[in-house]
Amino acid sequence: QELARGLQRFGFTRDGAVLVAALEGGAPEQIAYAAEDHLSRREGPYLISRNEHEVHVLLPAEPPPDLGTLRTAVAGRIGGEIRLGSGGAVAPAEVGRSLREARYALQVCRLEGWEAAGFEDLGTYRLLLSMADPDALRAFSDALLKPLDEYDREQGGELIPSLRAFLQHNARWETAAAELYVHRHTLRYRMRKVEELTGRDLSSSFDRMEFWLALRARELLQAEAEA
Repeated sequence: QELARGLQRFGFTRDGAVLVAALEGGAPEQIAYAAEDHLSRREGPYLISRNEHEVHVLLPAEPPPDLGTLRTAVAGRIGGEIRLGSGGAVAPAEVGRSLREARYALQVCRLEGWEAAGFEDLGTYRLLLSMADPDALRAFSDALLKPLDEYDREQGGELIPSLRAFLQHNARWETAAAELYVHRHTLRYRMRKVEELTGRDLSSSFDRMEFWLALRARELLQAEAEA
């Protein structure tokens, strides 16, 4: 209630839903200034904050804000590429959740090379991000991938990148092998080694899904560390 009353002082309605957009791609002070310049020319309240890496914009969720135009305007103003992630619409008291979702969406944009995404667009990433504790994500991925890590480290192998290519190309041997610049028989040998070390079956759609989730979890952790 106190937060809702505070937002009223900035022009937000007492019970109106709000959402957060997170932007990055340039100096945060420049992004914040460009966002301020754009938003000040339109009707409606807004709040802008920044940290050393990104800028957060709080907006009313109704009518739905044109976040694509915001991203384009900021990019045009600073002369660079801008990424934008947005959280879901929430009650004012839950604005922290929308902020977390916006930052998660921005993290996935960074990982996938997307210009923009809403939390609702993240698909399977939402399942992984629901495990908000990084230790839980790490435990999940290591439980499946650690034997492959150890083999690659001790034998100079390429099991992890080979598995990633195999899954990304939907188990198509020729396409995955071409990406890795190896013969398909080499890739088949590596995938048999993956099965041997993990006790999993890559002909099983369930096991392939678990490997894919474990690799994605690791990529999310890496993106968070780099941020």
